[in-house]
Amino acid sequence: VSQAKKNEEGSSILGQYTIAYTDNTVQTVKMTELSEGHSDKRSLAFEMIQSEPPVSYSSVMHQITLTAVTHTQGGPQTFVEYSSDFSSDADAAAIQDCKYKKIEF
Repeated sequence: VSQAKKNEEGSSILGQYTIAYTDNTVQTVKMTELSEGHSDKRSLAFEMIQSEPPVSYSSVMHQITLTAVTHTQGGPQTFVEYSSDFSSDADAAAIQDCKYKKIEF
């Protein structure tokens, strides 16, 4: 990620964000969920609403979950899970590209 910023316009209470990646892809995402329900788990979810260059699939929902690891040596640790659910028209190349953007994220 080379740049990320919150967009002031947008209809989502949680906000919309523009993320620029180092491969010159710029995507706008809308936050759809922010959860602090458990003392040891936090999560957020967002959907892509725009991409430049355009993507080949119709939709994708992402979720990032942070979970406290309770039995560790050397101090507190956190397990990070980043999952994505694509529409059925996403091909293997699109899913692979998403994998590398997650690493960059």
